[in-house]
Amino acid sequence: MGIPLMAKMLKVKEEEISATLELLKEKLTDSERGLTLVKTGNSFALATKPELKEVVAAIVTDELKEELTPAALETLSLVAYLGPIARTDLDYIRGVNSSFSLRALSLRGLVERDTTKGIPHYHLTADSLSHLNLSKPEDLPNYEEFRQVFSDWQDRMKQPEKKEESVSETQ
Repeated sequence: MGIPLMAKMLKVKEEEISATLELLKEKLTDSERGLTLVKTGNSFALATKPELKEVVAAIVTDELKEELTPAALETLSLVAYLGPIARTDLDYIRGVNSSFSLRALSLRGLVERDTTKGIPHYHLTADSLSHLNLSKPEDLPNYEEFRQVFSDWQDRMKQPEKKEESVSETQ
């Protein structure tokens, strides 16, 4: 994120942002923390210190060696059949937060986040389709049936709630 945007968001002067970023960079450089402040052009981001590259690589490698959890498999199935799908819809359908599962699937290259529609949506990657020996999600078994159920659910969610008329009993 660039200094002008930070200044606008925080409603402070750009000079104050620059000074604060310099102070942060010094504190991170002089500390035992694993983060550093990286400047690319006029943008800044927090990143892992380069000297911890092997540690981060080992963590990611270990994470990718593990089998997918039942939650990740469930999430992958929903993305396969209902994608592109918003995380909020996944959370609603599953009844739990899907962020961790989506992260695990993304790290493995199985699902991809698309932000072109405004709200991020997730869909299968080409690698996922290749692993499943499919050329497109529509080739999944019973694909159209699941899509229809999802479409019907989306339609119901868009409809305003119908108010039931109360009937008073007569004596």
